[in-house]
Amino acid sequence: MWAEAVHWVALAAGGLIGARQFRDLGDITQAFFTVERKNLLAAIRWERPLMGVTIGLLIIALAMYLGFDAGFDWLSPALAFLCMGLVVVPWLWVHVGLRGQQFTARYEPVSVAFRRIRSEESVLVVEHNGQVYAFTDFDLKRPHIAGLGHAGGPVMTYCALSRLGIAFVPEKGQRLEVAGQHGNNLIIAEMRSGECLQQIYGRNDNGTVTLDRLPVWRMSFAGYAETYPDGLVFLNPSVGFLRNPVLWLFDHLVEVVFLVALREHHHSEALLFNTLSHEDTRLPRKTLVWGVVVNGEAAAFTREYVIESGGALTTEIGGTRVSVACDPHTDDLVVRTSGTGARVKTLCPGMYWFAWVNFHPDTRLNTGWRTARRTWIESPAGCA
Repeated sequence: MWAEAVHWVALAAGGLIGARQFRDLGDITQAFFTVERKNLLAAIRWERPLMGVTIGLLIIALAMYLGFDAGFDWLSPALAFLCMGLVVVPWLWVHVGLRGQQFTARYEPVSVAFRRIRSEESVLVVEHNGQVYAFTDFDLKRPHIAGLGHAGGPVMTYCALSRLGIAFVPEKGQRLEVAGQHGNNLIIAEMRSGECLQQIYGRNDNGTVTLDRLPVWRMSFAGYAETYPDGLVFLNPSVGFLRNPVLWLFDHLVEVVFLVALREHHHSEALLFNTLSHEDTRLPRKTLVWGVVVNGEAAAFTREYVIESGGALTTEIGGTRVSVACDPHTDDLVVRTSGTGARVKTLCPGMYWFAWVNFHPDTRLNTGWRTARRTWIESPAGCA
């Protein structure tokens, strides 16, 4: 009798923990269930201990089944392995399928990259210590994190849901890993502190851990190749079949999942995860905007608006004068501080409007004055 009680209590407890972890960490589960942010962050922080507890409880349940004939013939082991899958599958998806490349990223010269990247394709660009790096959305979408050329240096992070790439400069010893997403934006785990960082902010919720940033901009690949012929390009081919057939198969499975899941997300106004806390109809959801935060004030611009304004405009954000200009040759929208001419580090280039405004609901939109005629202009929708 005691073995029967231990079996069912362990099986039920393991199943409840597993179901809650799967709801919060299953990623795709956010398309069907409302996952509160606090629950998601708690699940990320306690992922490994809770996975260990769950597997331990299920092993106890199986031991009672095998050693003392507790439970039912086929149902008990089936339930035990099902519950085990609730914690193992999300762990495999995030830590194997979306494994970051902070220390293992591979780069090739432009001449090699031209063999697999189209000239008109948009690339994210960042410069560090005199070396320029480019990243396609396609190659970044699976690892989400790629180190810039050497261990311990800056990293490029990417969220496919919001189409956002940001380069961070971790402190020595900081290791960044993909943890999940909320509000259609990447959540990064900083493994040294155990804190969860929202990518678009570059910090945790209470601001105790903040990552410094490098300026990032977008260009066409042809423009990048012409402007930076000695630049490097991040490539992320799947591991070879002969080298690791299991990982090869898993990587291709992840690619198929991304292809199917994101197709409608990127080609319609529908969202894969309708988890927004704020919506703004000044622009269609999937309009690409260049968002920037200066001294706590947020503003966003569309490329079309800058072009209609004569290709260049000046505005004031957070008490700082900022210039915005479009280079038709390289397809680059340049945002600089007017005084120093330096690129603005907080620029979020070419991301989806719905994601930007979800995290910056008070953002201004398309305001400034034409550089040539010094005439104040603003979009028909006005500013927030």
